[in-house]
Amino acid sequence: MARETVQFGEIKADGSGFKVLQTSTRDLALGPVLKFRVVMKGDMMELYVNDYLMNLKRMKCNGQIGFIGADKEIAFKNINVWQSN
Repeated sequence: MARETVQFGEIKADGSGFKVLQTSTRDLALGPVLKFRVVMKGDMMELYVNDYLMNLKRMKCNGQIGFIGADKEIAFKNINVWQSN
């Protein structure tokens, strides 16, 4: 995967079989540390990386969300989840 690129797709519950359905590339210097923010309402999802909108799309959600990162324990930290009305 190229830098400054986000791939969306489907994956099995065990983490195998990732199938890329869409790739979003932005001409941005995002830096070495990435801050992700996902906003979901109904069938709409927005994904921000370092406060830049990377994608806005309709999607089906089964109640689970996941990120695939480097094969390191520290790939993702400070994970927070909020629910709002």
